Amino acid sequence: MDGEMSWIDIPYSTLFIFFVNFCIVLAASFILRVIVNVDRFKEQESEVNSYDRALEDAKKRGDKALLRKLKRQEARIKVLSTSVSRNRLNFIMVTILPFSIASFLLGGIYMDREVVKFPFEFVLFNKSSSFYIWYLLTYFTAYLPLSKVLKTSPSFLQDSEMESNRRK
Repeated sequence: MDGEMSWIDIPYSTLFIFFVNFCIVLAASFILRVIVNVDRFKEQESEVNSYDRALEDAKKRGDKALLRKLKRQEARIKVLSTSVSRNRLNFIMVTILPFSIASFLLGGIYMDREVVKFPFEFVLFNKSSSFYIWYLLTYFTAYLPLSKVLKTSPSFLQDSEMESNRRK
């Protein structure tokens, strides 16, 4: 087996980093489900977006009656918009903060160590940068499917809006 690499040669750090990222994403998703009412958030964001589209459309058409009607809803929509912004900030804090803290802590442990071995030459995976690149890859590998399954991705609204637009 000269020059060939087997799965046994994979550093344990490769799997450990993936496991840590998987746990971070899972924990963050459950925390988001607890602190943010996802269904209410979707409704509020959809209402704010509908209001903004209707206001823009009324301005383009010069529909003064619709503009007056929309103006009466403006205070309520501003309150909803503030709530949506606050929840969006919660999404960012709960996903970015644990990711950054773990990156800092694990980076100190794995800096300048070989984290990933590939059976082929990959220029980005050298000893000095292999941890950070592997950490990002494994984080997104865990985040994208889990956040879709658990419906904690900020893009879940876009998916539901596209679905509702298809129904119309």
